Amino acid sequence: MYHLEIIRSGGFTEYLVNKVHQTNEQDETFEQKLSSALIKIGVVKSDEQLYSYEEWYNYTRSGAEVYVAAAQVIVEKDGKREARPFVSKAIINGNESMKQMLKRRTILTSFDILVPELFSATDACINEQFIPYAIDSYTVLKGHITLHVLSDIAHAAAVLDIRGFPTFNFIDDMRTDGKRAYYVDFGWDLWNPGKHPVDNAYKTLITFVEQNLNNFKDTVEQNYQQKIQYFT
Repeated sequence: MYHLEIIRSGGFTEYLVNKVHQTNEQDETFEQKLSSALIKIGVVKSDEQLYSYEEWYNYTRSGAEVYVAAAQVIVEKDGKREARPFVSKAIINGNESMKQMLKRRTILTSFDILVPELFSATDACINEQFIPYAIDSYTVLKGHITLHVLSDIAHAAAVLDIRGFPTFNFIDDMRTDGKRAYYVDFGWDLWNPGKHPVDNAYKTLITFVEQNLNNFKDTVEQNYQQKIQYFT
């Protein structure tokens, strides 16, 4: 029988064990309860073996709409091990707000905007893949904003504008793993699509490039315009 290594636990872990995992089994260990909870929220699949768990931080307020917690598991399947970091977003205004976020998420994915892998969405909590880096000047300095990442950002900007999303700082709602860029925040900053195209995302995109990657401005501009033509 394998031993689950719990590297670090805290308030988020206690929530998983005591709130998400709900059975009447009296002889279950803490590790068994945690493993069952992680399977219940879809982070660990039933055919995977859970080797380790590490809580990164407990639920912390992140903007006006959510509290976010994060952790990482290491699982094994068919002899291959995988580190799987994830976040749990507790929606302050409940399931109705969550439904709206998921609806916007679906709209963006229908236009090939990348989003984190969704493990589950239940009880006003969205559990999904953790994307490590914000898209900002620090990430640029660290070399995580590649041409491929820039292309993803330009693609997202074109979709948002052509669909009339009234976002004013969409780059703050995206993150990157250093290879691709993902849209991660589907709250009120994104809001809903409008009836007419806008250029809000374009302005944010060009300002970001001018301030951080001005040598690539022409490339990004061309990429954006090609996407606009494609969608019109």
